[in-house]
Amino acid sequence: MNYTIKQIEDAILNALKNSSEIQNLNVGKIETFTGDYKEIPEIVMKYPFILVNYVEETWDPKTQKEFDRELRFSILVGARTLKGVEHEKRKEGGVYDIIEAVYTTLAGKNLGLDISPFEVIFGRALIVEKGLFVYGIDIKTKFEKEVT
Repeated sequence: MNYTIKQIEDAILNALKNSSEIQNLNVGKIETFTGDYKEIPEIVMKYPFILVNYVEETWDPKTQKEFDRELRFSILVGARTLKGVEHEKRKEGGVYDIIEAVYTTLAGKNLGLDISPFEVIFGRALIVEKGLFVYGIDIKTKFEKEVT
């Protein structure tokens, strides 16, 4: 199937936005990351977030016109706490809760597309300071791409 980067990224975003587990953690921002790291502290002070960023791809030739195309995405997860807090009116997920919810939502799933299920490549701490915790999760998928 010939998918675009946008189609795959939109499927990731839709799955994250529609995840009841993520909704229960009151994640306030789920969108494409535009690359402005300066805005992250400001965002995390308002609410926990998930930002999706296309990272890279490889093309493995099968024939002259068919390739296995592997896409990699980085998912940034941020929150004010590691373990979350309970407010009187709502729960706000910590970064650990959101990471687990992202794994549950994406790992091993193809999101209804004709692609290989998403695999988690690795996760890592990016920013760890009092009141600002940001982790990165890298995932990948693969599909057949035909060129004309």
